[in-house]
Amino acid sequence: YFSAAEKYYKENGHLNVPKNYDTPNGLHLGQWLCTQRALYRNSRYHLTTEQISRLESIGMQWQRYDDQRWEVNYEAALRFYETHGHLRVNARYVTPEGIRLGRWITNLRQKFNAGDAGNSLTEEQIQQMEQIGMVWDEAEAQWQHHFGWAAEYYDINGNLDVPISYTTEDGFALG
Repeated sequence: YFSAAEKYYKENGHLNVPKNYDTPNGLHLGQWLCTQRALYRNSRYHLTTEQISRLESIGMQWQRYDDQRWEVNYEAALRFYETHGHLRVNARYVTPEGIRLGRWITNLRQKFNAGDAGNSLTEEQIQQMEQIGMVWDEAEAQWQHHFGWAAEYYDINGNLDVPISYTTEDGFALG
């Protein structure tokens, strides 16, 4: 397994291997790496100093894969927010670095709104996302925004007989 991990590292430059990854030869490399991380954190059963050194020599990071992915995706979301001022990311959007940010954001919203017990977000993760402008229910937020334009039109005109061609200041076709 170490040889397979070393080969994977040489080919990919990292050991951020998904838990269900199997090598072309059928070795359950992802599971083995998860086990090594668990052994590293365990006080009863542990890796030797030599094993730790060997794994670190090929780029082993001791965080769980999911924790590593969270950090990478969160940083991409933060960069997107800093550039665009929002997190309304198209579901198919992929960053220049190859991070499928649109899918990740969509999945977060689904997890949050479904309350998926097995894949729920931590309070810390929810707070992190909200600090950078995460809107958990995009449809509701969009409806509220559009309603605001309708209410403003009503306040000015006293009715909602909006001409079909009427467009708001921000380009929304209210008509």
